Amino acid sequence: DSMWGKIFTYISKNIGNVSLKDVAQAMSVSESYFCRVFKKNFSMTFHQYVVNVRMQMAKNYLLNSKKSITEIAAELGYKSECCFFQDFKKSVGTTPKKYQKKSAGNNKGSAAAITDNNKFIIL
Repeated sequence: DSMWGKIFTYISKNIGNVSLKDVAQAMSVSESYFCRVFKKNFSMTFHQYVVNVRMQMAKNYLLNSKKSITEIAAELGYKSECCFFQDFKKSVGTTPKKYQKKSAGNNKGSAAAITDNNKFIIL
């Protein structure tokens, strides 16, 4: 695995409590250095990437699980449902419940998946 592959795996496995501090520490670099290198390589901040992963996972859970929105928010590391709703609406353009209802009728497969070992992948 490449360095970035290991980082992305770590993020997806720890999405409920991932932090910049933990990832930088695992890389043996400072937080500021990690942020600069991440943004240079991926044209987004570490925080933006984490939110993107959380939203892909949220959409997958909403379509493919029986979990409540509260359970999904908590599992993805949101301290409050309100913050989850804000990020979801900003990212997806609608609320989680509306997304779930709208997509239920035409769900021909999700753009994301969670493997048996909780690794998140985009299909």
